[in-house]
Amino acid sequence: MGASFHIKGYEKIIKDLEELGRKGARAKNKAIKAGGEVFAEELREAIPVSEIDHEHIKDNIIVTDIKRKGGVPHVRVGANGEVGWRFHFLEYGTMFMSPVAPAQKTIQSSKTKVKQKMKDVMQKELGL
Repeated sequence: MGASFHIKGYEKIIKDLEELGRKGARAKNKAIKAGGEVFAEELREAIPVSEIDHEHIKDNIIVTDIKRKGGVPHVRVGANGEVGWRFHFLEYGTMFMSPVAPAQKTIQSSKTKVKQKMKDVMQKELGL
């Protein structure tokens, strides 16, 4: 002996859940991009600038659009353009220069700010 029942509004529940999934994915992407922007700003502040009048590395720090690697969304933050190749020397040094390591230092110092910004964006986007 079995029982049967009909749920009214089932289609609407499914539709709402699917929309929430799409909204969550968009919110996640916005949060990742916002976290990258916070990191980029912190990195710009950490990069030393010479007195020479030329294009500086800190002026060429960019945040890419969302990329996926193995299905995991992420952004890349780094130096771009004509001076991008010089960033390697700042980070790792040369035989004539000790490393300054602005990226490594910024990773450690900005974790809390990046996480907070990502959390704020997710809450705003999801209406929490």
